[in-house]
Amino acid sequence: MRERLRFAVVSPHLDDAILSLGAGIMGAVRGADEVSVVTVFAGDPESRAPAGRWDARAGFRTEGEAAGARRDEDRRACELVGARCVWLPFGDDQYADGRDEDEVWSRVAEAVEPADLVLLPGGPLIHPDHLWVARVASERGLRPEAGLYRELPYDLWPDAEKRRHTAPSPPRQTARWIAPRVPLRLRLAKWHASGAYSSQLRWLGRGWGFRRALLRSRVGGERVAWPDGSA
Repeated sequence: MRERLRFAVVSPHLDDAILSLGAGIMGAVRGADEVSVVTVFAGDPESRAPAGRWDARAGFRTEGEAAGARRDEDRRACELVGARCVWLPFGDDQYADGRDEDEVWSRVAEAVEPADLVLLPGGPLIHPDHLWVARVASERGLRPEAGLYRELPYDLWPDAEKRRHTAPSPPRQTARWIAPRVPLRLRLAKWHASGAYSSQLRWLGRGWGFRRALLRSRVGGERVAWPDGSA
């Protein structure tokens, strides 16, 4: 019997890990491995600060209301694929004024320390928070053996690379991306889990088309890599 592995998927927001790797996460859990989803910008449910531009658009009145509701969504999604939620109490780019890089990253490093394998966002890094996580991980040398994952639904957008190049340059990466085939039962599980993020999918523009794509593609759009290309 092979050794049970512990995975940690670093998710910038309360949906990125499941939207990007939900089928693979459930496959690992069904194979008797443990998976933790570590959300860096899970927000502060106690905050009474006015909702930021994205949260207000989604109908929330305060930062705390948004964080509480989105954590509930993430809890349901993670339960559906068998992952454990780890939420760090930092605000995303809507509330990033005064963000302490040292504090945030020390908490991330602590959260992933028990894991045997860590996966980080690796492309297309359109969102500034995704780029922030990738940049700091690269600069701080977090777990040099850490793998990367392609972020969905962004990676399905035809103009993803063009959008990325309008942002600050991403960290240099020399990784060979692979797309394992995903059985239909796991794609269906991810389809149901992604539906838990009801406050977000409608504002992603192509969110519902993304969910349909999960069922049509044999790989479900999921791609991973290791920096040395050995995956």
